[in-house]
Amino acid sequence: MILFTEKYWSLLNRRCSPDVCQKLVEQEIDFETFIMLSKAEFISLGISRSDASILKLVQHILKEQLLDLSV
Repeated sequence: MILFTEKYWSLLNRRCSPDVCQKLVEQEIDFETFIMLSKAEFISLGISRSDASILKLVQHILKEQLLDLSV
């Protein structure tokens, strides 16, 4: 899971603004929690709709990578 934690932060840092990353850190959103959050839950954390859409894309990428490793 450490590998995915590193990928999680790497993708977030490349695709999201520092403000979004900071909000996730402040809320202590780890990789396992991040994968399960809905767009509405991201928005409830104070993240804009457009940034929430980017986070959903990052989720999709990470989930695909998880599936690839489990095969």
